[in-house]
Amino acid sequence: FPVTIDLSSFNVGGGVFNQISILELFELLKEDFGIEVKYKTGELRPGDQKYFVSDNSRVQRVTNWQPRIGIAAGIKLMVEAELKKLRLI
Repeated sequence: FPVTIDLSSFNVGGGVFNQISILELFELLKEDFGIEVKYKTGELRPGDQKYFVSDNSRVQRVTNWQPRIGIAAGIKLMVEAELKKLRLI
């Protein structure tokens, strides 16, 4: 059956229940994989976002999609896949 979908962009991400800060991500990588990310902080620049959480409501409404994998499990799957590609595990 034909389906019509508005092809404008969708905002897709973890949503409010799967949010993570960049510093929390660095800590997770260190704790779970021993990967220590070196970084330095600085002054906020014009346009920098202090906080962002994706609003998946439109993509959910149009496609019935919703996140099924939590942030920690998703990051673990992604890192393991990349390490396998590099033949490090």
